[in-house]
Order: sequence, then C-alpha cells, then structure tokens
Amino acid sequence: MPIEIKLPEVVSGFESGVIASWCVNEGDNIKKGDVIFEVETDKAVIEVESPGAGVLGKILVDSNSSPVAVDTIVGMILLENEDPSVLSGEPVITNDDANTPAPVSDVKPDKIQAVPSASSGASRIMASPLAKVIAANNNIDLSNVVGTGPRNRILKADVENIINNKSDNSPAIMTTSAENKPDNSVPLDKVASTVNTENSDITPHTAMRKVIASRLTESKTTIPHFYVSIDCEVDNLNLLRAEFNAFYKDHENVKLTVNDFIIKAVALAIHKHPEINSMWLSEGVKKNKNIDISVAVSTDDGLMTPIVFNADRKGLITLSQNMKSLVSKTRSGKLQPNEYQGGGFTISNLGMYDIDSFNAIINPPQSCILAVGRAKKIPVVKDDQILIANVMNCTLSVDHRVIDGSVAAEFLQTFKFYIENPKHMMLFGGE
Repeated sequence: MPIEIKLPEVVSGFESGVIASWCVNEGDNIKKGDVIFEVETDKAVIEVESPGAGVLGKILVDSNSSPVAVDTIVGMILLENEDPSVLSGEPVITNDDANTPAPVSDVKPDKIQAVPSASSGASRIMASPLAKVIAANNNIDLSNVVGTGPRNRILKADVENIINNKSDNSPAIMTTSAENKPDNSVPLDKVASTVNTENSDITPHTAMRKVIASRLTESKTTIPHFYVSIDCEVDNLNLLRAEFNAFYKDHENVKLTVNDFIIKAVALAIHKHPEINSMWLSEGVKKNKNIDISVAVSTDDGLMTPIVFNADRKGLITLSQNMKSLVSKTRSGKLQPNEYQGGGFTISNLGMYDIDSFNAIINPPQSCILAVGRAKKIPVVKDDQILIANVMNCTLSVDHRVIDGSVAAEFLQTFKFYIENPKHMMLFGGE
C-alpha cells in the first residue's frame, strides 16, 4: 500500500501553506528522512523530509499551486515492486489552480451563516475552517479581517488577535450591518482601484509583507507608544573595535562591527534593568528570564528579526559570529522558525543608510525597540572646550502599558555608559 506524503505542521500554529518546490521527481528513489519538498511559511522556506522509503510515485500538489491545509496529501510513495496503477485515480492540484480558493470542509453551515459579511455575494473569503468557527462564535465579521496566510487566507491567529484587542471596540473589527454603515463607507482598496493604473503596476503582496502589515498596524493602533532619545559618543568604541580587529585580522570570521557592540550594550543594560524585558499579555505582564535580542535584518521581501539568544552571556566574538550566521541564513531564506520566534527586545539599525535618527514601531508582544542612527562628527563641549566627537543617536520606542518613562530613561543611561565605555563590556559574558 502506498505511503501518503502529508503537509506537516512545520511550525506551531501553521494551518496552510504553499509548496515552494519539489526536491525530487516522480520515479526517483527516496529514503526515509530525505528532503523531498520545501514549504513556504509567512517568514521562511522550510524543508520537509520523507515519511518513508520507496519510489516517488505521484506528486499530487505542484509547486507554487494554491495553498493546501495541514495534513493534506501532497504526494504518494510506492513501496518496492508496487504497481504504479494503484495511483491512477488520485487528483492532482497544479499551479493553474493557484487563484482558485481552497475548498472549505468540516465547518457547520449554521456557524458560517451566523457571521454577516459585507462582501456577501462578491468574492469568497479565504479562511481556514477553524478561523471561521472561532469568528462565528465571537461575532467577528471576516470581511474586516486581514489574512496573513498564503494568498490572504485568514488563519486562526488572525481572528484570535482581533479577539484579544476587542476591548478597544474598534468598528473595523466588529460585526457590522448594512444599515449601520454610512452611505459613503467605501473600502480604501476599492477607492484605489478606481485610480487610473495605465502607467503603474500592481505587485501582489507576499505572505511576509502581509504579516508585516498586519503586525505593525496592530502595534500602532493598540500599543501606546512613547519615545525617549539619547546621544552616545562612539570614539572610544571605534578605537577598541579597530584594536580588536587588527589583533584578530588573521583569524577567520572575526571582524567586529559597531552593531555587535550595540547588541552587547543593550543586553547588559537589560540585565541591570530587567523591567525592559517584559511583555503585555491579557492576563498580566510577562517578565522574561532570558535576554534574547531580536535584530532587524532587511531582505528582498521585507524585514525579519532573527534572535541572538542569551546575548548577555556571550562574548563579543561569539556574538559577532552568531549574528553573521543569522544574517546569512535570513537573506538566503534558510532561517529556521526557532531562530526568529520569540525575543524580548528588538534593535533596528539604519545608520549604514546615513539616517540620523528615526522612531521605530514596537514588535509585539515585545515592549521596546531601539532605533539606531548613524554616527556623525558634531561639536561637543567638554571641560568648557568645544571638541569634535562622533555621536550616534538612539531612540527607544516603549509600550507605556508596561514600562514607565523613568525606567526607559535609566535603561538608556546605562546603555550610553557601555557604548561610551566599551571596555566595561569585557567584564561580562564570554561563553
């Protein structure tokens, strides 16, 4: 009897996805554990291994076809000497079906009908069965929910995010009826569609871009941001970095960057001010015990935030090598879920783009993000004398529900001390 190849739950909460590519062809011999296809999630492409040994008898879901749900059979493996004719009746999903909504099953019709939809009779709403049931039970209008799954598919997490923020009574997420809507309430995307597009192109949203849009919109509309800023002189840091790099110039993969020192300084400042390493949850404030720093990395599809775990315990060389590996994986699409899920604090550095300063949006459920600008020469007063120093501006965005202004200010003072006196960083960490 053939072995079924099913789409696994590659990460926690994963409900459906697109097969990015098949690594084997029909007729190829495969062993259990061989990588046979890659599946695209909202942030990475993840390899999937074969559940058994034999010959790949049939591919049932082509690469880049429509999204398929977890546990969907995507291929079949024939056992040794098994007759291929046993697979003759299996349906195949091709990439021609990519724009066809996935079938919805296991959802009770009365549950779906309990949710009034502003788009009734128009295009069908793509949502997972579980998301539809949860929406129905909580009186959520799916036509107002931004889907973050493949092809804008609404997932369970999208509905749960709205339920968690329902106390805001935002009309954009509550079920509405036609008579309660203003006559001029036209969705912005509909307004945009009336604009002349003769001299423009529309690029479809990627799964990652949709997730970024959803999370940042949630952050700016539900988190009360406030900002504190500080200037840090980096002349001592630059001298120490140059000294280290010159000493280790013959060592492979050892070249410290300013960002390495920033990550270390943030980690040590959090160690002294652990309130910064907290998160707002519906049931209370979560205080993280480990100091795990997310670092924003740009890719062609958008920003990702790989994590330097236990950054306070790492020496600068270990931390630097760790960061270089994470950046390489991120930009090649090989970052694993456990390398970007979590983190208690984020750093976003735009100094390399000659940006003086900026305010970053908090990455929920974290409570802080540090925006780092470039270091530039400016006149400063020292001992009543005007001198020239390299100064870097850093702005901390803070969730006021969790952290007060005085705590944020004390954290930045400690961060500034480590940046301006980098030798003190050598007293901590060094695994």
